[in-house]
Amino acid sequence: MATPPREGSTVVVGAKGCSLSSAAVYSVSRGLSKLAIDPAALDKLSQQKNQPPKLVSDTAVVQGCILTFEESRAALAVLLNKFEITVLENSCAASIAVCALLDCCASTLVRVSDAVAALSSEAARVDVNLFDLAVFGDRFTIKDESDVDASMKTFLYGSKLAGKLDSVPFSEIPAVHGSLREAVRLLHGRTQVELNASVKSKKVMGSGVHGKEKAFVGEVFQKECRCIDALKNDFNSITTASSNVVLVLHQVYDLLVNFREILAWEEAALALFAIEVDESVEKPAVVPLESSKSEKKSQKKKKKTLGKGTSIVRQLLKERLSLEADASLENVMNLVQVAHELVGAFDPKDSELDTLIRKLKEIVESNEVRRLPKIPKGTRDFGKEQMAIRERAFSVIVGVFKKHGAVALDTPVFELRETLMGKYGEDSKLIYDLADQGGELCSLSALKRYQIAKVYRRDNPSKGRYREFYQCDFDIAGQYELMEPDFEVVRVLTELLNELSIGDYEIKLNHRKLLDGMLEICGIPSEKFRTVCSSIDKLDKQTFEHVKKELIEDKGLTSEIAERIGAFVKKRGPPLEILSELTSEGSQFLGNNEAVVALDELKILFTALDKSKCLNRVVFDLSLARGLDYYTGVIFEAVFKGTTQVGSIAAGGRYDNLVGMFSAKAVPAVGVSLGIERVFTIMEQLEKDRNQVIRATETQVLVAILGKGLTLAAELVSELWDAKISAEFGLTKRIMNHITRAKQTGIPWMVIEGESELQDGVVKLKSIETSKEEVFRRDKIVEELQRRLGIN
Repeated sequence: MATPPREGSTVVVGAKGCSLSSAAVYSVSRGLSKLAIDPAALDKLSQQKNQPPKLVSDTAVVQGCILTFEESRAALAVLLNKFEITVLENSCAASIAVCALLDCCASTLVRVSDAVAALSSEAARVDVNLFDLAVFGDRFTIKDESDVDASMKTFLYGSKLAGKLDSVPFSEIPAVHGSLREAVRLLHGRTQVELNASVKSKKVMGSGVHGKEKAFVGEVFQKECRCIDALKNDFNSITTASSNVVLVLHQVYDLLVNFREILAWEEAALALFAIEVDESVEKPAVVPLESSKSEKKSQKKKKKTLGKGTSIVRQLLKERLSLEADASLENVMNLVQVAHELVGAFDPKDSELDTLIRKLKEIVESNEVRRLPKIPKGTRDFGKEQMAIRERAFSVIVGVFKKHGAVALDTPVFELRETLMGKYGEDSKLIYDLADQGGELCSLSALKRYQIAKVYRRDNPSKGRYREFYQCDFDIAGQYELMEPDFEVVRVLTELLNELSIGDYEIKLNHRKLLDGMLEICGIPSEKFRTVCSSIDKLDKQTFEHVKKELIEDKGLTSEIAERIGAFVKKRGPPLEILSELTSEGSQFLGNNEAVVALDELKILFTALDKSKCLNRVVFDLSLARGLDYYTGVIFEAVFKGTTQVGSIAAGGRYDNLVGMFSAKAVPAVGVSLGIERVFTIMEQLEKDRNQVIRATETQVLVAILGKGLTLAAELVSELWDAKISAEFGLTKRIMNHITRAKQTGIPWMVIEGESELQDGVVKLKSIETSKEEVFRRDKIVEELQRRLGIN
């Protein structure tokens, strides 16, 4: 958003094709600009028969709210821009005008707040690593917070003053400023629309303020500056005391002015003072911005230096002070004058504010190479530690699949639209597609296949839900004995989750035909089965009372039928116990053919799982109703029971009709899809909780050459590589550098060779875990490492 026009300028309203900005409204309200009506618009205005507006003096009363003279001028500017002369009491011009003033002031504060916060953080010697958010292109990592984080690191780049203070208030700067950015952006967009829309009398325009403030306050400020607690109290009183929109906006504007004072007092002035009195800080002379870029790197600096950006921020703020205030910065008693001058410097009416904002923008953009690149929304970058976890998981998963005789298949990343649409609509999820495979799968009597690949969906990203993600599928297709593939698929799922070592989980299991029988018993017509099941499927997130209300009010069921459903779907427990209850004498399910078929199949399945010693992981849950558009038999869903909230982590079931959609022959199939992205989230959190080094490599040995002898390293490390030993090498005289590298990367062994070892024809073998060193002949070290590492 542009800064307000400077004093003596003219704002023209009513011109065709021109729009009125918040900055222009602010400039008119403060008398910085004159207001002129476009001649063509003036002619049109003179032809209107409306009554002239009420005159205003120093104040005007609108909707029971007293406007200041500046707010009244702003409101009249808004009205004139709309080619209408309207009684101010009957229009929304006042609320729009106050929003424009809010927009202008808040936009300027957003632009300077990051720079001032960076200077304040540096003065407090905060750890720069606090501003090190991971950049993901999803909605879990908020873009505004990531942008603030990147700006803070840009300002603080190269700082020798920043310390190791791990401060909660300072760590919240990205969230606080990000929230402010978001709120101001929404306000700006809505205000621009309202400023240039046609007049609508008695229109209510809402506005909200979202944000949080944290700051440290010196004793010297308590008498002169409004403290942050008072600001919070003001906000709470505003949002609860009045329903008058104009009054609320008027008070929010006053609140914003108070926030500007806090920014100047508690962050800018105090930071300047702290840096000025700190004798350990080098204080460069005020130099032009351009010359600071070419500062010689070789210049020795005995004192601690500010960051490249914050050093310039300090200069810019000091330039805004009078000579008297600048000279008195080291005297705490004179901080009042310094703070008052900075308050004025952050006011949009200040003629030099646009210069300050422009130079701050130059700082950020000049350091753009140090900002993390943005990635598309709904996608993510993964660091070496994350990739190590993923590769380990993929290795486990593929190992389980191959142990069960599965073969790998691959299909295109994209398919024909009609293939994916089918009868399910755009939200359907196909296990895999056979449209361009010529029916090859259908000609096989049996097939076990797995596929791990990236897939894409057009969706709004959210926490744990991405546009780009891995799909991990295992399917068995073809003619088999009853429940044979169903058993193996569930067994594979338990093996996967056990070997991934994610912790406690359960597999909820049900049967499509049992659900249909249950609904028929309850008296629900078949055409309502699917819509009722969609409500039942919400029971894992909602209480039955909520679901019951939906069944009655939205699905048209009677209260009696809803209660019958509730009696069934609440049944949940150990599979054999629930099965025994459902098949006992007098059970209503025994009178329904579909239900009897399902119960017979489940008996076979549960018995097989019991013999396989994995039935303890299964819960028979009659409320499970997922994927009913194409599932025809058993359905199941794995749920993680640990502290990390990720929802279901796997799901699957039998789909006997799906393959037949793409060929003339029906091919029964059972499959499971592992929610691998959610599993990765669990595994990453577990690694963090253990506080252990996540090994990004599989390196077994570090060859530590004590010197710069590349030829020595090349000869020794090549022998290790040829012996199938994973190894790295390093060249430095400092033994601790080698040891630190090995510890940080988790390398268990070091082979050390320096001048003395070279002369004696030996090397040292060091265990990083025990710190024990042993000496071996140079020609025996490879053999010794193979023995210890179990390599033949």
